[in-house]
Amino acid sequence: MTISLIMGLVFVGLWSQEPGELIFTPEHGWEERAPAEKGTFDYDFYRARDLYDKGNFRSALNIFRRLARRTKEPTEAARALFWQGESLLAMGRPTKALDLHKKIAREYPGVISQAEMEAQEYRIALSLARGKERRRLVRPFYSPRKKGLVMLEEMAGRGPSAPFGDDAQMALLEYYIDKEEPLEAELAFEKLKEVYPGSELMPLARFQKINLLLQELRGPAYDISLLNQAESEAQRLSRDPRGRAFAQKIEQMLKDISEIRAERDYQTAQFYLRRGKLEAARIYLEKVLNEAPGTSWADRAQTQLQVIERP
Repeated sequence: MTISLIMGLVFVGLWSQEPGELIFTPEHGWEERAPAEKGTFDYDFYRARDLYDKGNFRSALNIFRRLARRTKEPTEAARALFWQGESLLAMGRPTKALDLHKKIAREYPGVISQAEMEAQEYRIALSLARGKERRRLVRPFYSPRKKGLVMLEEMAGRGPSAPFGDDAQMALLEYYIDKEEPLEAELAFEKLKEVYPGSELMPLARFQKINLLLQELRGPAYDISLLNQAESEAQRLSRDPRGRAFAQKIEQMLKDISEIRAERDYQTAQFYLRRGKLEAARIYLEKVLNEAPGTSWADRAQTQLQVIERP
């Protein structure tokens, strides 16, 4: 009876013990954490993490703040500050998150892993540059968007060894494309191509560059060099094994480029026809037939040539 009672209590104790939970960090990946006792830093910290994971960022932020004020241990303080920053980022307050990020780097250097710090820095910069700041700030001469761009440029300037250098440069390219600033976008693309030629982001960058060039081809008087650049970039991307995800879109882009070029050549032929220069017109019409046989302009060129060749 006594033995059965003892074994029963042991079984109940083992059954009621909370199992370890899995937690992910960039430095160590997925790890199992031991159950924390109520009232300890870890207990409240992981309770806040659970709230954060469930999207309750405000409640998580309040707990992280209390923990940062209460603890005297550097590692605990740094962890609480770091996750305050993550909560603020999720709430659309990247400027305040940046203040905390700087505080960790200044007061607790090396406590949070470099991988985690650099990842957070990139997310803050991206959030600022994309205009995610939801609070109206009253800082003189301060622009969140401009600050984000400066941060991205600084990260991109760290070179190929920087873990988020190519991501930052790609973010700059996308920003300038979105803002319809083709010159700045061109410079951002060229820097990405020059500094990070092996980046996995290059196929996406080339795809964005082609789109940018095609957008600039407006009206009959467009610069033919833009069309040539777009075609050259599309052909490069079609040969790049990393660009398989864009294969169908690139194939369509090359067809569109061929269509645009055929239209230009056909219209040039019409220009010469109106001036009675039949030989010059013939050259451009034959060019349409030879270089763009599958386009809608090829049939028109064939009909036009038949008219020209009638005795």
